[in-house]
Amino acid sequence: MMDIVDALLKHHGEIRFLLQKAGHEKQRFGGLRKNLEVHHRNEELYFLNHILDKEEVGDAAAEAEEEHYVISFMLAALENFPHDHKRWAVKYEILEEFTEHHLKEEEEDIFRWVRKYLPRKDLEELGRDYEMVKKRQMEAL
Repeated sequence: MMDIVDALLKHHGEIRFLLQKAGHEKQRFGGLRKNLEVHHRNEELYFLNHILDKEEVGDAAAEAEEEHYVISFMLAALENFPHDHKRWAVKYEILEEFTEHHLKEEEEDIFRWVRKYLPRKDLEELGRDYEMVKKRQMEAL
């Protein structure tokens, strides 16, 4: 069974793949946005909300949630910006760099701590719930 950290790492990999493709293949942008929206919503619900009160990682979890807001704002701005405009690529590059920085921070600052200090049973239960809801939401969108 995949625990929550493994599930999030797997989805981070999918997002990184889409980030690389959507900058050059603009028809993939919708898929990237969908993945990020589902990822952020469920990461907050099934992961970050469970650690916000932990002194060691609470601030990092709160920062991750704020970064989700910034990424959503950037996605909305890009979606409404003409894809054939020369500045679209510049805007996309900023989104890509910011998102990569965000993913790396989560993986290095939060995931390591969670694996070390949260009970394995809890991590597996959260992972199961995350994967189930993610699958339903991806199919529905």
